[in-house]
Amino acid sequence: MEKVIPFKKTHNIMELKTILEKNGIPIELTEDECDFLDSIYLPTKYPLGSALPYFYPDKDICKKSIVLAERVIIEVKNLVK
Repeated sequence: MEKVIPFKKTHNIMELKTILEKNGIPIELTEDECDFLDSIYLPTKYPLGSALPYFYPDKDICKKSIVLAERVIIEVKNLVK
């Protein structure tokens, strides 16, 4: 897939989803789910001031993140079969 679709190096989930959808590959993540995952991942990977911007992830937020990530993994595995 990476040889067919020109991907930009990014960790932004919404940006990756948009690239795939523009190339006819629908991804089952809502815009809110993409924003949620980006709000957790980006500040922890690239901290500005070493703090999350709006909240600290608690147990429920971490569980939600894992559930969404597991959905993405399953979807990606199905796409590359």
